[in-house]
Amino acid sequence: MIFYRPTDGDVHNVQMNWRPRTCFLMLAMGDQLPDEVKRMKQRVSTALTRAKFDVVDAASATTGKDYLLKIWTLAVSCPVGIAIVHEGIKPETMANIYYELGWMQAYGRETVVIKIGDVKLPSDFVRTEYIALDANFTRNLKGFLNSLGDRADYYERLASLLEQNPLLAIDYMRRAYLLTGCSEFKHNAKHIFDSMGLHDTTGASIERLMVNF
Repeated sequence: MIFYRPTDGDVHNVQMNWRPRTCFLMLAMGDQLPDEVKRMKQRVSTALTRAKFDVVDAASATTGKDYLLKIWTLAVSCPVGIAIVHEGIKPETMANIYYELGWMQAYGRETVVIKIGDVKLPSDFVRTEYIALDANFTRNLKGFLNSLGDRADYYERLASLLEQNPLLAIDYMRRAYLLTGCSEFKHNAKHIFDSMGLHDTTGASIERLMVNF
């Protein structure tokens, strides 16, 4: 997959800092969050830690460069995204969250939205799967996290069926790697890359960047 930067629309032709087994958490930031949102962030973070996933959010990295580009690279480099929206959230904050969620869905990341209270959702996302804060919350969140292993297996199967389409197979291998952290997927991707003669491309080529994960 070729990645285009949201800042200028050009191809992102530098190595991505991939973050296997990491979840990008999208929610309102700041000290004035409702207590229930703070508690939810802690509950989600604890569940992710138990599932052996690290957690990053907009405050996790300081680059000294463009803020939008920083958020975009965080979102793209993580295999999982969880958005937390709550009743009374500011419209501009909701827009930012769904902008980031849209990136992740467009790049094939595993995403889910957690709703706290009676939240008015954008019409374009009415078909998106949600986890509501109710009596079934813990079970539903655990189910989502448990399903990630099945998704990795699915991507591995797709990659094995698509070896005649090497760049697509490599992309599926990368998705499986990001979900599992298993280095075997990196080796398999490089094998596909070399077996199709792509090893002759230059070190700065987009093709070589796709296999370097």
